[in-house]
Amino acid sequence: LTSSFWIVFVTSEFFLSRRGDKMFASTSARTTIFEPRARTKTLKNGRRMSTRITSFMTLRSEPDAPARSVTSDDVSSWPEIERQLIKACSIHAGDSSVNGRMQAAGQLGPHTTHDAVSEMSVVEVFTTAYEGSLDDCSTILDVHYRLLAETLIQGNTELVEHVYEKFAALPPRLRKSSLRATAACAEAGLLHTREEYEMMNAVLSDVVESGEADEGALQEFEKNNAMLKAMDDMLEAMMKNVSDW
Repeated sequence: LTSSFWIVFVTSEFFLSRRGDKMFASTSARTTIFEPRARTKTLKNGRRMSTRITSFMTLRSEPDAPARSVTSDDVSSWPEIERQLIKACSIHAGDSSVNGRMQAAGQLGPHTTHDAVSEMSVVEVFTTAYEGSLDDCSTILDVHYRLLAETLIQGNTELVEHVYEKFAALPPRLRKSSLRATAACAEAGLLHTREEYEMMNAVLSDVVESGEADEGALQEFEKNNAMLKAMDDMLEAMMKNVSDW
């Protein structure tokens, strides 16, 4: 792991235009719960998890109250994350144990958000939970992808827990509905991205198990595993902050 390699790698991944920074979405009462296409994933502990949060995310308890959400300034910007990644690569130069995490973090950027917003099932989850524009949806997703990048760089989910603490100051009923709606949208986006890495990992696993994987395939396999683990850790951290799921 060399600093020169990562400067080129990170620059190619992160120098993309930033999304808008709209930060607020209002809610309205809904008498029915729309359930988008079901997704089911396997977490690191073997427990099956689906986007079951969609069954809770109607904000009927506070029909006239604005649903608070994460905001763009809750986490580092993409350029700031780029600098964090370059610094981390410099600090850990020569430490192959962090290669997968750093490469995975370098894969994320504004384009990841754009891809998720373009997925209809993700947008359906958002429109069920919020009355807002795609910019609002994009902000929630972008914040969580930036959280994912920092989770990979730091190797823990402390920042996820810190960001979700902002909901603690809300009145109980609004706190619960806001948490559920925000986490539902974020979960849908993360699971959409996770699905792509799972498909690639299935192919790489066969190659690695056959003993015919070259160095490039092994590095790709390590990167994919790091990404999947970080997503699972982040989803677990989000779930711990939403009561009564």
